[in-house]
Amino acid sequence: MAMNVACLGDSIAIDRVLRERRVDFVFLKGPLQQHLLYGDHFMKPSGDVDILVSPASFAAAREALRTIGYEVAGKSRSVWWVRFLGEQHMVRDDGGRAATVDLHH
Repeated sequence: MAMNVACLGDSIAIDRVLRERRVDFVFLKGPLQQHLLYGDHFMKPSGDVDILVSPASFAAAREALRTIGYEVAGKSRSVWWVRFLGEQHMVRDDGGRAATVDLHH
C-alpha cells in the first residue's frame, strides 16, 4: 500500500509539471488506472509511474521532469532505448526513497 501511496504523490507532481508545460500525456498504469478500472487505488502494488507522450513532446516532457528532480537512468540514455524501445527510465532520489518514472512515446 505504501508503494501505491508514493506513486500517487509522484503522479500528482508529474501531472502538475507537465500541465504547466502544456505537455499532453496519459498515465499508462498504476494506482490511477487501478482506480478507473476497479474503483480502488490499491488493487495491485505499483513501484513506478509510467507516462505516455507523443514523440514530438518527448524531449519537453523529459526536461519538465528534470525540473522536479528526475534524471535519466544510465542504461536508458542510449539511442536504442529512445528510438527503438520508445522509452527512458528517469529516477529521483530524495534521500528517503528513489522514485522512478518510465517515460514512453
